[in-house]
Amino acid sequence: MRSSPTMKIRRINRNRIYQFILQQRTTSKTEIAYKLRLSIPTVTQNVNELISQNLVIEDGEFESTGGRRAKMISCNARAKIAIGIDITWHHISAVIVDLLGNVIMNIRDKIHNYTNMQEILPKVQQLIDYIISENDIDDSIVLGVGISLPAIIAEDMRTIKTAKVIPFPDDFFQKMKKYVHFPFFFYNDANCGGFAELWKRKPLKRDMFYFSLSNTVGGAAMIDNQIYTGCDYFSSEIGHVTLIPNGRDCYCGQKGCVDCYCNSYCLSEMTGGDLDEFFNLLKQGDSKAKARMEEYLVHLAIAVHNVHMLFDCDLILGGYVGSYSDLYLDKLKRRLREMDTFERDYDYITGCHYHTEASAVGAALILINRFINEV
Repeated sequence: MRSSPTMKIRRINRNRIYQFILQQRTTSKTEIAYKLRLSIPTVTQNVNELISQNLVIEDGEFESTGGRRAKMISCNARAKIAIGIDITWHHISAVIVDLLGNVIMNIRDKIHNYTNMQEILPKVQQLIDYIISENDIDDSIVLGVGISLPAIIAEDMRTIKTAKVIPFPDDFFQKMKKYVHFPFFFYNDANCGGFAELWKRKPLKRDMFYFSLSNTVGGAAMIDNQIYTGCDYFSSEIGHVTLIPNGRDCYCGQKGCVDCYCNSYCLSEMTGGDLDEFFNLLKQGDSKAKARMEEYLVHLAIAVHNVHMLFDCDLILGGYVGSYSDLYLDKLKRRLREMDTFERDYDYITGCHYHTEASAVGAALILINRFINEV
């Protein structure tokens, strides 16, 4: 049955009010009415509905300015939560995120000596059960589980179209149903990391491109405050743009991809896979670490320059290498200045907000965002 125009207007007003409360953290009916240009009765009716759904609470009063003291209206951040899971070859991460985007808990379980992805499904279940139990969360407030994968995911968010990094079985979603007892959805890992950064900056004043510089290299384009997926859902795969023709072999089967020259192992290979140790050496002025970093920046600068020439937008360096950007960002900007015909201000490129578990957080935030938009 179709909604009447009046019902649609009521739904729009309720959502505007709820989102305003989320943004302000604490507000009053008078401020809501003034800022959103709504009548006090309309605001009161909608706030009461949100209170009845336990989504907002009245908690305390503002100081009087001469009349009756206005009641404080706040979001009940723990009314709903979402779980984010990030699956890689080396670890599984799990996070719980509330309606304000706060990370309630995060945990990482390293993976050793398994031969196929089906073997890790019980570990996924164990992590979900553990973080729910540790935080005494009732199943009724769990919106679902967002699962970040190094793969191209179809529009239905359950079909893995392409997976070169990890050999997921074709029926991975069906197999996972036996272990995840909440609604769950698959998302591309770089898109999740990009969405987490988008959340911290929303609404974006400018479009943004997110570089995921981890064990593999990926990207995510945020246009008009949304992830741009492309026609076939592999937009922004910067890791597989050719950087050096006939260059190093890439796991994708091609040669000379950006991934071959800008993944985190290009640096951590020098320290036995320990990226933190590599950057410790860099901070200490180790000559070999400095030379390795300079070589890395030559290639990263080309990739960043090419993306900026295409999109003319803000750029965020994320992933494992992006979390150390304060140690090399100035040098990268100098290289970009030498290459760039148009730019004079290099504030368009910055480091990431999330230094750890960005993809897991983003996977959860996608579910949080969907819920908020449907209130």
